[in-house]
Amino acid sequence: MRIDYVSFNDKLDKCYVYVFNDSPYPDRVLSMYIDGEDYTSASRIIDKELDARKKGLIIISKNFIEGSMINISIKGEK
Repeated sequence: MRIDYVSFNDKLDKCYVYVFNDSPYPDRVLSMYIDGEDYTSASRIIDKELDARKKGLIIISKNFIEGSMINISIKGEK
């Protein structure tokens, strides 16, 4: 599973993370991290179960700072 695209709303308090299961097998999103900190509880995982070669969406609620660098990572079951 990999991050396909990231976008933010105008207020910079939500981050939209589009993920892609590039595996030939189904996978499940387990957790989300920003700069190494667990943001799973602050995330709304729209598509928790991803079939093979399917895309999903995760919405993270956090106050982001314009222009700052962040590291987003996801942990899947596989």
